[in-house]
Amino acid sequence: MQRLPALAALGILAILAPLAMTGCDSAASTAPGGPAGGGSAPAVTRVPQETTGDPATAAATGSWRRVPFPTDPSFAAAQESGCRGGPVAIPASATRVVTDVRGQGRLLLVFASATRAFLCVTSVDDPADPVDVESFSVPAAPVADDGIDLVYYTETGTGSGTLAFAVGRVGPAPKAVIAGFVDQTFVFGAMGGGWYSMWWPVTVACDGIASVNGAHVVLESTHAPCEPTEGPSPSG
Repeated sequence: MQRLPALAALGILAILAPLAMTGCDSAASTAPGGPAGGGSAPAVTRVPQETTGDPATAAATGSWRRVPFPTDPSFAAAQESGCRGGPVAIPASATRVVTDVRGQGRLLLVFASATRAFLCVTSVDDPADPVDVESFSVPAAPVADDGIDLVYYTETGTGSGTLAFAVGRVGPAPKAVIAGFVDQTFVFGAMGGGWYSMWWPVTVACDGIASVNGAHVVLESTHAPCEPTEGPSPSG
């Protein structure tokens, strides 16, 4: 096992609690490597709106964040209904396992059954009309207790508007899932039900995606198309 480079220097442990409690972005919560620097899901156009003090809504409509905002299961119920009624049928057997809230008015919902999983990219402003729904097969081989895999990856948009989306499975032992980048920055995954998701503005190549323990020591890692040795390309 090895520690992810520069994690201590980033002070991730110190910023996790304030992020979760207040929904406010820290100074480090910008796109990997700085401001955002190609696919199936177009970018969400966010209409500014009042958040009425609700921290989850404030996090969902605020600036993009490296660490997802933890939400109550009832959050995004309207978006779930829209996803299930979207262009790709999501059966009742596929339960919502991940709700990824990290800003810009965009929400990622992951649904999973024994054999199929679905990624729904939706928005705060238009919950009834998802931006995109992707379906992919669940690998037959299970992940280890401390393991991780990458089941779906794609990049959308062009130029400075390019976004990356990643979905995979993670075992019960890891405390977090982290994507590392060649500029020593990191993005944390949203986790639930043995799955994780994350998205980020593409500015630099990644180092892969890892499952980590409570001290952010790598347990297992998986390669991703965003690594510099592989040209980014959709998979699923």
